[in-house]
Amino acid sequence: MNRRYSIGSALGAFAIWGAWAFWVNHHAGMSQAVRSGLTQGAASFLITLAMVRLVEYLFTRWRYPWRLWLPPVLTVSLTGSCLASVHWLVKTPHILSTIALPLFVALSFCLFTAYKLERQQQTQP
Repeated sequence: MNRRYSIGSALGAFAIWGAWAFWVNHHAGMSQAVRSGLTQGAASFLITLAMVRLVEYLFTRWRYPWRLWLPPVLTVSLTGSCLASVHWLVKTPHILSTIALPLFVALSFCLFTAYKLERQQQTQP
């Protein structure tokens, strides 16, 4: 994947999931909502960068059809565990509500990335 794809995806993840976490936790007070939003935004930015690279790396380690679904599942399992731990550390009030939708989208994004890699590999001579 190219750098522009990775950075653009990471910036989008920061904005979307940071806002999501802010909204999910807004009833706990402005301070907590901002902390949860910035935590989710920053984590989503870094995780998105890592996910693309990790899916690319794991994709090359397996054969079709395993490489289409195993790298995304392993990647999201690892990053989801890290994300839950970070939210626990910053005392996000509603951790599951905060991370469930982003993790579902992350899995979809990783599946799309693996599919995109497969398509690229099929078109190369």
